[in-house]
Amino acid sequence: MKKYLIIISCTCILAIFVFSCKKSASSSVQQNNLTGNWRITRIATDSNRNGKIDNNELIAPTSYDSTHIYAFSSDGSGMVTSAGSNTGSFTWALLNNNTYLKLYFSGSITDQVIEQIDTLSAEVMTLRDTSVNPIVWNLYTKQH
Repeated sequence: MKKYLIIISCTCILAIFVFSCKKSASSSVQQNNLTGNWRITRIATDSNRNGKIDNNELIAPTSYDSTHIYAFSSDGSGMVTSAGSNTGSFTWALLNNNTYLKLYFSGSITDQVIEQIDTLSAEVMTLRDTSVNPIVWNLYTKQH
């Protein structure tokens, strides 16, 4: 009986170790994907309020939005540039198991922005702003 308890205990400890490592690895991958320079390439507004992006809801960003590059550093800081000039700085953090991105713009009218992450890969990021009605998505492409 003691032998079985030891085997079961070791199995539980191993399972806890394996599952806890996966969570950290996932967080690390998301942070690595986010680190770098991003530019808004498309915007979508959920005009029909169906909760998804339809082709007829995609628009080109304004000339103001399309010139801004958001540079995410691995230390949780960031900088916004436009035409090579620094236009502001921010801090960022991933929240709720990497499903939300929190941005804090120091000295800005809208100091804090929290957006839902719909897509985040090494090259593409889609953020959903549910604080407005209808929902707005910003689609970003990583700049190299």
